[in-house]
Amino acid sequence: VCGVCSGGGASSSPRPESPAGWGSVVVLYTTSMSTVRKTAAQCQRVRSVLTNLGVEFLERDISMAVAYKEELRRRLGLDKAGGSKVPAPTQVPHLFIDDESMGGGDELDDMAAEGYLKELLLDKGRTSKKSATESCGGCGGKQLVICDRCHGSMRLVMMDNTGGTGQEVERRCPWCNEVGMCECEQCVPKFARTSALTAGGG
Repeated sequence: VCGVCSGGGASSSPRPESPAGWGSVVVLYTTSMSTVRKTAAQCQRVRSVLTNLGVEFLERDISMAVAYKEELRRRLGLDKAGGSKVPAPTQVPHLFIDDESMGGGDELDDMAAEGYLKELLLDKGRTSKKSATESCGGCGGKQLVICDRCHGSMRLVMMDNTGGTGQEVERRCPWCNEVGMCECEQCVPKFARTSALTAGGG
């Protein structure tokens, strides 16, 4: 029996407070790196369950942005784990529903394979008849788009007024992640846009 159904597992332990907004969304943390085939297959299996049931969810690919990995660790309280110099491992896939952890890694994969995840989503009223082929017109369902400020180069020419010189200098683009992409403004709610937070609200 899965940890969620039995009342045990990650969902039963205290979790740190999250920003307003997380309490009303489904969030799936995944990785698109296929180096570890087992993990990639698990992410795909859980994603397919959500998509086929018409669940509206945010996907956070931790291989595309360090901010997503840090966000997951923060939500699980792993960034405060006993002050250890060796960080606790971050397991994906990992699913949150209304800011509550439903489990991750092998546990979540077992839930998806054995039908428990479907039952859980039905019980929480998160399924719909929305077609699995429907996707955002802005990003095609990827939830990430190429940065429209640096066009994916991650570099910008800015004016440096230090010392009154007014010289043009090249700087790292503050709006995009480490692969030159930003969250799609059409389908990712503002509270969940890490690029906007990093850039100071832009």
